[in-house]
Amino acid sequence: MNLRYENAVPILICPRCGYKTLLTNTEVTSFKKSIVLQKTIEKRELTVFDIPTTAIYANNLACPKCGSKSIYYWRRHVSTAESSDIIEKMFRCINCGYSWSEFE
Repeated sequence: MNLRYENAVPILICPRCGYKTLLTNTEVTSFKKSIVLQKTIEKRELTVFDIPTTAIYANNLACPKCGSKSIYYWRRHVSTAESSDIIEKMFRCINCGYSWSEFE
């Protein structure tokens, strides 16, 4: 639903069918609050999983925890005193946030 103002009157319009309905001031306030709340929740979801921008989407892998096929993976270089050339492949599920790694 889209909130529009026609002649200073708030109207809620359905983008699919074009249905219009008039809103009162309290309905406009609650509609705006719900939009702000939804945007805040969306921002939280993006930062919770902390996926780097270099991550690659792989739909051929399955999450061992939830079974979802929405997985991102990326590689990072890990150096230790014993071996200097270890590459760790990190995986993260978009659905549940579970992360795991494999060494190459």
